Amino acid sequence: MTSLLLAAALSPFAYGFSPTVPLEYKMAVQFDGFLPIFGGNEGKVEVAMTVPVTVLKSDKAEEFKVQSEISAAEIKFNDAPLPLGVESVQGYFPKTTITTSPLGKTLTTDAPNVNVPIKLPGLDVKRFPELTYIPVEFSPESKKVGESWTYSRDFGGSDVTYKCTVESATADKVVIVISVGQTYTVLEDDSLQSVKDKAEAVNEVTTRVEGSGKATFDPKLGVFRAVKVTAVASSAGTVLKTGTKFSRKLTTTLDVQLSKPAAKGTEEVPDRSGEVTWWDRARGAYEGAQVAVKPALQSTTAYLRTWSLKLLQQLFGGTR
Repeated sequence: MTSLLLAAALSPFAYGFSPTVPLEYKMAVQFDGFLPIFGGNEGKVEVAMTVPVTVLKSDKAEEFKVQSEISAAEIKFNDAPLPLGVESVQGYFPKTTITTSPLGKTLTTDAPNVNVPIKLPGLDVKRFPELTYIPVEFSPESKKVGESWTYSRDFGGSDVTYKCTVESATADKVVIVISVGQTYTVLEDDSLQSVKDKAEAVNEVTTRVEGSGKATFDPKLGVFRAVKVTAVASSAGTVLKTGTKFSRKLTTTLDVQLSKPAAKGTEEVPDRSGEVTWWDRARGAYEGAQVAVKPALQSTTAYLRTWSLKLLQQLFGGTR
């Protein structure tokens, strides 16, 4: 407990996770641009998740032990919802327990080491908590409005550098401006999946990611209420056999909102996970049609589910 109090004294900004205050976040991620899936496509993938966060009893007083799990999820490809249940997404983002310092530095995690075949900016199964409930690592030194600090986090085997600046601070709300940067180089095979052996490679691609956004911290609750960051990944590639140059661009938008507990004077973000989706309506319409079309419907449904699972596998890797 002494270390927790010391961290709070050193910095006006420190996490204050409480076992008596369960949290729930709504997380939306959008990838728009060149997607290295199915041989390369221009398109848009949208992922919406509900993420309950539970604080567990920690073995050490100076650490928080926090568990998160995805309870609802929807994925769209080019605006069309995919016929996947939350269980499919949980296979790639399983329930995860971490220990973290009061400043938001991850100390341990039981998240799996997933070799993701497709490298997308900021996508790292092991770093899911850093995308949701500990998005900022605070400075151990006190920071005033206008002052900044920097740090780095490993995402997918390369460092993401952060610069955080206090835009405003009151007893109820702290607004932090975030800028991020990352550079990495990968070798790709003919299906655009990452490979380590140059003998298997077709392309060499260097990507520079630059992004910015804002995060809103609740000092009384000790957690972030909102984070929104938009990053642009600009890639320059070379076809190894011919030396031909090419370029790609992908825009990623991360939007995370604390839905429970709601801020004072506002309503909680409603849970829409049980609502009827576009896919549900389309499937219902087809299932209500003549018996003669049912075999074709079943075949189409099976195909879409197989295709959707393949998309998940290429994007997230994982156990399936």
